[in-house]
Amino acid sequence: MVEAITGGSPPSCPWQAYEDPVICEILAAYGACATGMGVSTALLLPADPPHLIWQGVNFYRHVSAKVRDHDEELERKNGGKRRG
Repeated sequence: MVEAITGGSPPSCPWQAYEDPVICEILAAYGACATGMGVSTALLLPADPPHLIWQGVNFYRHVSAKVRDHDEELERKNGGKRRG
């Protein structure tokens, strides 16, 4: 299901990624540019993160949007009822 929604399949258990220091840095950077109205990566400019972090934030933003779109489509199909 992950591959069908995101277009890619994780090479290992996705939950293990949360232990990786680079992934933790990417998630922290993503959180730092979340505004409540979306994500503005321009907020990261003053911090000047390494290119790898920029790539990770942009990838995470892209995949998160795909998952959000999928969830919204399911909600529309289910008459406004959320999964869970």
